[in-house]
Amino acid sequence: MIKKIDIYIIKEFFYKLFFLIIGFIVLFTLVSIIEHLDKFIDASMPAKDIFIYHVYSTPWFISIGLPMSILISTVFSFNAMQKNHELTALKASGISLSRISVPLFIIGFLLSILSFQFDNIIVTHYLQKKIALEQDYNLKRSSKKETKKKDIFRQIGPGTILTIKKFKYLPNVAQNVSIQQFKNNQITSRFDTPKLKWNSRKKQWLAKEYSIRNFKSNNTIYSESDKDTLIDINLTPFDLAQETLKPEEMNYWELKRFVNKMYENGLYEKRWVVDLNFKSAFACTNFLMILFGICLSIRKPRANMAVGLTLSIGVIFMYYTMLKVGQSLGYSGTLSPFLSVWSVNILFFIFGFYLLLKTRT
Repeated sequence: MIKKIDIYIIKEFFYKLFFLIIGFIVLFTLVSIIEHLDKFIDASMPAKDIFIYHVYSTPWFISIGLPMSILISTVFSFNAMQKNHELTALKASGISLSRISVPLFIIGFLLSILSFQFDNIIVTHYLQKKIALEQDYNLKRSSKKETKKKDIFRQIGPGTILTIKKFKYLPNVAQNVSIQQFKNNQITSRFDTPKLKWNSRKKQWLAKEYSIRNFKSNNTIYSESDKDTLIDINLTPFDLAQETLKPEEMNYWELKRFVNKMYENGLYEKRWVVDLNFKSAFACTNFLMILFGICLSIRKPRANMAVGLTLSIGVIFMYYTMLKVGQSLGYSGTLSPFLSVWSVNILFFIFGFYLLLKTRT
């Protein structure tokens, strides 16, 4: 009997989850079409490529819509069972609500693991395809919001890495610039300058007060100069103002290798470490949404679906708000990269588990 109950609950949950995810995909697609319609028209993008563009976007839509879908599915599943008096019958037969919740907790745990793999294999892969399509049609153009960039990381040649702390497009100035060359995974030279300015006449960058370090065997040859010098990094200001490498465009393992390489070369950046922790912390959202969905259903067993939906939106809004605040505190250095994102999960888990214990029957 217990097994049949588990199967029934799982079927009800996934039935609702499937249609909710489809609904979110349709909603996000419509919003994307409306938002980018003028760019599609200006770029003379054919309908076939617009369709492909949104196919590439679908994994990302699933990723951001999944936690909300899981929460609503959990609440709606319990509300439906309550409405049909199924919960009352199960309680009368000696089966507690806590026992009924077991298959959903298992689902939440498995979905968190699958979500981590999905985000870091499928989502990042198709994000890169989407970006390539955007570049083909020049959909990403510089705007006032895009004239300032931070923490730019680019591979500008075989074994050559460029990092820029800050970049402003219209004055065409880059600050705290480092160019490193590697051979067999070992750094061979490093060029540093506090400022690069674009020379539009010569189509090259002008370095101010630069230093060069050459690493040979056990010796480091260091030289510096206060003279201006022109360098060619094979990138224009427009290139830097467009696409730059972003954490969401790399999977967890790529980002981890990147962070480790930066750390090894004295370029530790809190922002990238925060984003690395975010990738693993966000996957746990699915388990937390199961936990809160059960708590909301148990504490409000007779609430209708409208109330359940409102409570679900409130929980997910609070969670995302706290997560973004935590990220900002991590970026600023107020919190450690780990605590900036994981503290939200820890707090939600403790509070959700507390509610579950209080309402256990």
